[in-house]
Amino acid sequence: MVAKCNSGEEWIYEAGSDVSYKEYQTKGYELQGAYSKLKTRKQEHAMREELLPAVLSGLADMRDRLPEILEQKPWISEDEGKDLADKISEMRSWLEDKIKE
Repeated sequence: MVAKCNSGEEWIYEAGSDVSYKEYQTKGYELQGAYSKLKTRKQEHAMREELLPAVLSGLADMRDRLPEILEQKPWISEDEGKDLADKISEMRSWLEDKIKE
């Protein structure tokens, strides 16, 4: 992003006085597009930090309630229950790995 800003600054000083309003507008849109992507990533990162405890808590709750659910719903096979437990564990491990990165 810094390189784009520097490039835009150089463009303004070199060719800026000889270009039309449309060209200024196009350059502005280019910079705003790059900035918008970064701004969105920052917002998503902040949202992840807020939501992560709730997601981890939900996974733990699901894992803890799984035996009760399997007992109450006999049509769910043991293999399906084990598959769900594995998926919960896999999801938790994946999230924890992403947190470390």
